[in-house]
Amino acid sequence: MKKIYYTWQQIEYLLHEVMRSMTDWRPDYVVGIVRGGCFPAGMYSHYAGVPMYTLKAQLAKGVGESTEDDVETKTWMSKDAFNGKNILIFDDINDSGATFNRIKHDWRQNWMAADLKWQQNMVWSNSDKVTVSNVKTACLVENEPSSFRCNYSGTTINKIDDPSWIVFPWEEWWNPNSN
Repeated sequence: MKKIYYTWQQIEYLLHEVMRSMTDWRPDYVVGIVRGGCFPAGMYSHYAGVPMYTLKAQLAKGVGESTEDDVETKTWMSKDAFNGKNILIFDDINDSGATFNRIKHDWRQNWMAADLKWQQNMVWSNSDKVTVSNVKTACLVENEPSSFRCNYSGTTINKIDDPSWIVFPWEEWWNPNSN
């Protein structure tokens, strides 16, 4: 599979695109999905002056990694979401939608799952057009065929048309091709 290497300059540009689209909403805190989401979440956190927390939700297996028990649930985040805190969940890429869907499902199951606020997507929506929810999602790169749509994204690709592997600068920082 062909690899496409993103540079730090491209990351900065994509993050600015995400921030430009967030005109009428501000999070109380940002959550970086471990590992790739921590970089853009940290950058956003510094820029916006909001706290950052992490959430391990690694569903894909990388070199030297195990995916057993690689999803953590932080019940306090679910409770914050239900109680109206504005939370931005950030990942580097929304590839298949599995990571965001898993977190949404876990949070819903961990805090008053039967409540209408969850049932009617008032807490968390997966649409770039729904503005009433207080949990929003962002990614630098959104894959068009994904089963989940982020509220904010820096750019959109289509891996059906071009099945390339996106390599972010923090993933292969030692590789001269990634600079």
